[in-house]
Amino acid sequence: MDKSEFATLETSVAAAAQHACQALLAMESLRHSADPQHQTAYHCVHDLIGDLGSLLLQLDLMARESEPTPPAWQPAPPPPCKTGPARAKRRGVSS
Repeated sequence: MDKSEFATLETSVAAAAQHACQALLAMESLRHSADPQHQTAYHCVHDLIGDLGSLLLQLDLMARESEPTPPAWQPAPPPPCKTGPARAKRRGVSS
């Protein structure tokens, strides 16, 4: 898969997670309901949000693994020597 396909999947999963969050907020009254089926429904949507979050993380990791591996690090070559022109030896002149 290429990067745009991963991005499309991530967008779709994030939208589904957003819908699940909105549903969970609407179901708040069912959280402590006397009806066990209502409590189960609330907890299932809660678990769904966690599953979608895990899926988003997995997609992100898969997208990163599909990217080309950068070349191994190598040290930069040393800079060239900056020795000036060689001094000509003068005969008969002492320093």
